[in-house]
Amino acid sequence: MTQAAEPQAWIELAPHRPVPFWDTVRLDVLAHIAPADRQRTRWSWALTAAGVILRSSGFHVTLLYRLSHTLHHRAGAVGRVLAGLLFWCGRHGYGCAISPIARLHGGLILPHPQGIVVGPGTVVGPRAWIFQNATLGGAPGKVGMPLVGADARIYTGAVLSGPITVGDNVMVGANAVVHCDVPDQTLVRCPPAELSPLPAQFLTGAP
Repeated sequence: MTQAAEPQAWIELAPHRPVPFWDTVRLDVLAHIAPADRQRTRWSWALTAAGVILRSSGFHVTLLYRLSHTLHHRAGAVGRVLAGLLFWCGRHGYGCAISPIARLHGGLILPHPQGIVVGPGTVVGPRAWIFQNATLGGAPGKVGMPLVGADARIYTGAVLSGPITVGDNVMVGANAVVHCDVPDQTLVRCPPAELSPLPAQFLTGAP
C-alpha cells in the first residue's frame, strides 16, 4: 500500500511581478462563498457573488488594496499617486492600512477589517484569513518583513514582526506576538488567561 505524497509547500512563482488583479479578485469573491453554494447555475452564482461584492466590508478593503497594488506597479508615477490615494481611503474609511507594496495572494478574507496593518514588502499566501487589529510588519533593528504561507489564519490582535517565515496552514492565535520562524501546520497562541475572584471594589453596587 503506497503512502500519500506530502503536500508541497507553497512558494511564490513570480515574486518580482505584481500579483495578478483579475485572478486574485475572482478568488477573493469565491473564498466568501461556501463550497456547497458554488455548484449553482451561472445566474444564481452571479447573484451570490454580487451579494459578496456589495455587502462585505472585508472585500471592499481587499479590492482597494488590489487596485492600489496594480496601479502602483503598472501605471507609473500617476499610478503611484492614485495608489497612495486608495491607501488613504482604506486607512480613513475602514481604519485598515495595507501597503500597496505588500503581496497578498488570492482568496483573502478579512472578516472584520478594522485595524489591520500590513507593511510594505509583506507576503501572504493564498486563502488567508486576517482578523481585526492584526499587524504584519517590520521589527526594530531588523531588515525584512514577514513571509506567510498558504491557508494562514491570523486572529485578532496578532503581531507578526520582522523577516520571519510562517509556514502553510499556520494558525496564529489572538494577541500572539510572533518574531521567529513558524513551521507548517502549527498553532501559535498566548498563555491562557488567568482567572481570579473579582475584588470587592469592582463589584456592581460596591462603594
